[in-house]
Amino acid sequence: MTNQNNHQIEAIEAFAQTVLGYSSGQHVALMMHLGDRLGLYTAMQGQGVLTAAALAEHTGLQERWLLEWLRGQAAAGLIEHHGQEYFALSPAGAAVLTDESNPFYLAGFFHSIVSPETLTRITESFSSGLGMSYDAHGANCACGIKRMTGPGIKLLPLFLGRIDELTERLEAGINVIDIGCGAGLAMLELAKRYPQSTFLGCDPSPTAIEMAQADARQAGLSNLSFEVARAENLPQTAQYDLALTLDCIHDMTFPHHALRAIRGALKPEGLLFIADIKSSARIEDNLANPIAPLLYGLSVLYCMNSALSEPNGAGLGTLGFNPTLAQKMTAEAGFTRFEQLDFEEDPFNNYYLVRP
Repeated sequence: MTNQNNHQIEAIEAFAQTVLGYSSGQHVALMMHLGDRLGLYTAMQGQGVLTAAALAEHTGLQERWLLEWLRGQAAAGLIEHHGQEYFALSPAGAAVLTDESNPFYLAGFFHSIVSPETLTRITESFSSGLGMSYDAHGANCACGIKRMTGPGIKLLPLFLGRIDELTERLEAGINVIDIGCGAGLAMLELAKRYPQSTFLGCDPSPTAIEMAQADARQAGLSNLSFEVARAENLPQTAQYDLALTLDCIHDMTFPHHALRAIRGALKPEGLLFIADIKSSARIEDNLANPIAPLLYGLSVLYCMNSALSEPNGAGLGTLGFNPTLAQKMTAEAGFTRFEQLDFEEDPFNNYYLVRP
């Protein structure tokens, strides 16, 4: 009996440590949000070993507040501690937390903090079953998603270039549409690279489209436009040579309708290029993913939330559009050829090339 009691106590202690670890992570994430928001990581980049006083002089912020922040970041292993009160941001830390051109840049994940009002709405969703659209989260969320997805978008021209003759067609001039374009980063990247082609980005979020249009105006691109539109309402005019859906089908309330509409918007020889979160039809495989807790959390807060934002929404969620379902849904939408692509540079997404 004593051994059983000891075992139970050990199990409780171990579980408590797990819970405490997540609480610690929550507070570290908030401190990372502050570090990003205040520009502290950028201020430390390339400065070598420094003190809170030196960082205060460099940033104009208060030394005592900076010292406590530095200590916490050192305790979390995010900033190097060099004895006494000396700290440094390593080159690796600078790459991940300050360099938006680096594919491993992750500071964007800490841009948007869920507001108490949003949490209240999500609490109500557990009873009502209805979620929130991305636009309902506001401009701060749209900006955060833009920063989160930016590094991955840099790989898109590389991946498209591996599809037979697609680079040549883009250089010669074709019509391209990005469905669920968000803030338009993919279209901006491709429109700059392929001036002979015409690009349209559409998204149901007016907030995201406003951001995209502002960036397009600043870039001065005449071959690029954006509009507020839902995928299922695309004109059935068979006018596009290439359609993109990048990490958004799992967010859609009615992805079956969207895929059918995309099929009708493509030319007979057109291509649908799909990127979506890497997942499996087997729950065991998804739970074994090291970042599964992050992905399921994002799903409740944003992805599944969006996919249930209208009555009878599909509710796929972040890990819901697996290869098996992708092939089934595209076939039901009228596509006849389905190919899963292997791009080892991106460990987070599955890629599919689908043809009418």
